[in-house]
Formats: sequence, C-alpha cells, structure tokens
Amino acid sequence: MMKKAYLKIASCMIAAMLLLTACQQKPDEGVYHTLVSLHESYNEMQRGEIGFLMEASFADDDTGEAGVLYFIQGNACFDRASETAWQKYTATLLASTYSSEEYYADGVKKHIENGETYDLESSPEEFFNAFPYCRLPLPGLDAVKALTAEETDGGILYTLVANAGQKELVEEVWKTDLYALAGIRVPDRDKEAYGDVTYTFSVKDGRVRSLSVKLTVSLFETAAYTPGYTPDQEDLRLDLTLTAKVTVKNTGDGVAIPEYREEQT
Repeated sequence: MMKKAYLKIASCMIAAMLLLTACQQKPDEGVYHTLVSLHESYNEMQRGEIGFLMEASFADDDTGEAGVLYFIQGNACFDRASETAWQKYTATLLASTYSSEEYYADGVKKHIENGETYDLESSPEEFFNAFPYCRLPLPGLDAVKALTAEETDGGILYTLVANAGQKELVEEVWKTDLYALAGIRVPDRDKEAYGDVTYTFSVKDGRVRSLSVKLTVSLFETAAYTPGYTPDQEDLRLDLTLTAKVTVKNTGDGVAIPEYREEQT
C-alpha cells in the first residue's frame, strides 16, 4: 500500500515538473536573431540625429514617490567618419539643474555653460564610447528570460528581458561610479546586486527608431563600527532604477552637424 502511494506521489511530481517545463517556453530563436540583426544595424549607424535620455532614480522612503538622483535629456548630431558631433542638453543632479551645449571636433570638446566656453580634450574613442553614442551590448540567447514582438500603429515593439550582463551594461552605458553619484562614501561592493535588464526596441520599416534599457541596482554602504550594535541592512541599502533611451530622428547625409563659432559666446 505504501509503495503504491509513493509511486502515485512520484508520478504526480513528475507530471507537475513536465507541466512547469512546458509553461516555461524558451524565447523564439528566430525573433531573437531578427532582433540581433536590427541591433547590429543600429550600432553601425555612422551619422545620425538623435534624442537621448538618461536617469537614475530611487524610491523616497518618506513620500513613497520616485526621487531623481540624476537626469539628463537632450539632442545630438554626430558623424563617426569625420569624428565630429554636437549636443545640447539639460541635466539635473539632485536639486541642481543646468543646461549645456557641446561641440566636438579635432579631439576637443567645447563645453558651453552659463555663457562660458571650456575646452576639454577627449580622444574620438573616448568620446564616441560614451552615452548616447556608445554601441549598446545585447545579451546572448541563453541569458534571455522573455522576448516578445508586438505589432503597433508605429511599427513593431520588441521587449527583451535578460538576467545576465547587468554590471557590464552599467559600466558600458553609465561609465560612472554610482556610489560617488549617490554620495556613498564607504561602499560595500561585495553586496552589490543587479536586477533583470529590460530592453525595448521600437522598429519601423526595418530600422530601429528607438532603443531603451532599464534595470535596478542595489548599492550598500559599509556601516560604521558601533560596539554592541548591528545596523539593519535595509538602512544601508539604496535601490536605484537606471534608464537610458535613444530615439533616432534622422540618419545619413541629411544630418547636419552644427559647427562651433567664436561669436556664439
């Protein structure tokens, strides 16, 4: 009797496992490879006019609303072949907001802010490897948890969720020390944790019109030593939501790159 009951339970468990496996369908390889091809074409864009946005936000414990640690939004024109670019943007760092305009040519970035012009040397590799010009990495198929392609009035919307490469993505796109940005003086990097990455591609007429990436990262501060007291880890933790988006407005020879003139300032 016991043996029959055991076999019945085992059979049920196997059936449940098979059902669970069936429900966890693998992403469509055909859709994935189509997206890879579209992504490669986007990364190969040599001359373009784009809009861009980057944000780092956190949940305000007092209000329950989102607080903005860093936000930048603007427009840019660039040409990789001639190694020239122009960009104009508004940025907010905590409560401080400023607007800037920049021209890049001959290895020098002219930064204009509050009527003053500053010359900043930057190699073409360094300049074009920075957001919003950097070539965004895409995870391999084995790291993809979910992938959908949805027909919309504006074309096809691809949404990809991945569970690998988060740290590398942050280093490639944000290129900044998040701890310094957050004002964490003594970070506990061993506890650093990343959430899934969500990529969103808007595609029309076979071309990427916009691309965004979004993920969360948990940063930890090292607690000061206090005899007889162990602080709550939640008090030492800061969860940031990172978002970066590029919208393609125009490409090719039709894009004009504004040039810097002395009389502008």
